[in-house]
Amino acid sequence: MPTRDQIVQIFAAAIEGGYAIPHINHSDYGDLIAIAEAGREAHTPIIAAGTPMTTSAMGFAKISAIAHLLAEEGETPFIIHCDHCPDPVLCKQAIDAGYNSVMIDASDKPLEENIAIVKDVVDYAHERGVFVEAEVGHVAHGEGSSWDASVDEAVKLVSATGVDALAIAMGSEHGFYKELPKLNFELAAQVHEALPSTPLVLHGGSGIPADDVRHAIASGIRKVNVGTDVRCTYVAGLRDAIAEMGIERHTQDIIAFAQTRAKAKIFDVIDMCGSRDKA
Repeated sequence: MPTRDQIVQIFAAAIEGGYAIPHINHSDYGDLIAIAEAGREAHTPIIAAGTPMTTSAMGFAKISAIAHLLAEEGETPFIIHCDHCPDPVLCKQAIDAGYNSVMIDASDKPLEENIAIVKDVVDYAHERGVFVEAEVGHVAHGEGSSWDASVDEAVKLVSATGVDALAIAMGSEHGFYKELPKLNFELAAQVHEALPSTPLVLHGGSGIPADDVRHAIASGIRKVNVGTDVRCTYVAGLRDAIAEMGIERHTQDIIAFAQTRAKAKIFDVIDMCGSRDKA
């Protein structure tokens, strides 16, 4: 499994090559395996991420153990990431359990408080060879409010913390969209110009038109997060498998059917990111 230094090099290649690394949120072991398999089959670096709902249900140690086994099965870089962790204590628990990447999300706090929280996690993580992402601006969950990042805030946070990657709020939201988002491509380009060696992250990728995602990548985004779209595809695959096969069909056949559906969606994300054959 890649160390922080190796993940930094993976993103340096993406910055140089003008593509993004796909980040896919998993919700159980079945789609975690599908993410790893899709990465191997497409020969791309890939990130499997768990939100607090997933990690609290499954446990950091169990997820990490499976992720390390999956990483050993292939030669393509496989990164296990703790996503949108609001608490430094939980980030540190993930690191201690063997995660090689974490996101400390204090984006709902005033900037100086965000910086202090991020710096605490960065210091702990870097001593242990773990990659860290933070967020500036705020990408809403559900009915919450979003606000865009600013270039000055982005530069200040990265300079003060030494964080490895930065999620920038640029008009996206988590979950499916009621209306198509209007992404602030100019903001992404300005932050990229100010922080050319820092990978920028687009959250809320589910439902954003592929052309808009590619435009964001051309503007400097180097990591694209997709969760809801893959999860719903996976769950719908379980539903359809049961409907077609019946409840007496073995569980593994039902899961395999759903994994195939999920992998097809993940391949779409990989191709949207332009990362196929970049491992």
